[in-house]
Amino acid sequence: SEEKCKLSDFTIETTSHEKVEEKVLEILNMLRV
Repeated sequence: SEEKCKLSDFTIETTSHEKVEEKVLEILNMLRV
């Protein structure tokens, strides 16, 4: 489980805020339609 924690930390660190924003907008658009 320690490895999983490290992996999720890594994922969070490597995920750019821009991409997250993009995904959120994408989901919001899907919900609107």
